[in-house]
Amino acid sequence: MLKQKVLETIKKYELIESGDKLVLGVSGGPDSISMLNILNDIKNEGIIDFDFVVAHINHGLRKNAKKDEKYVLEFCKKINIECFTYHVKVKEISEKSKKGLEEVRS
Repeated sequence: MLKQKVLETIKKYELIESGDKLVLGVSGGPDSISMLNILNDIKNEGIIDFDFVVAHINHGLRKNAKKDEKYVLEFCKKINIECFTYHVKVKEISEKSKKGLEEVRS
């Protein structure tokens, strides 16, 4: 049911078209893993002919940051999706630039 709603929204607003190449930002949380699963199903079922890779950014802020990164990498490997991870020292950048964490993260 959720996949059908997502597909209807994609088609209604022309969010993904045949031939598109996407980068999916995946944190490892339930929302982004659901998005990944649904879009992977749509792709694999040939409903829309598109390609995508996954990007995971480890901001190094949370205690579980490395665990989340490992989970995303393993999940992508399991479903045969290329995954790129990036490490950003947000706290260090924040302190040097005298900007808030949220401002630096975006």
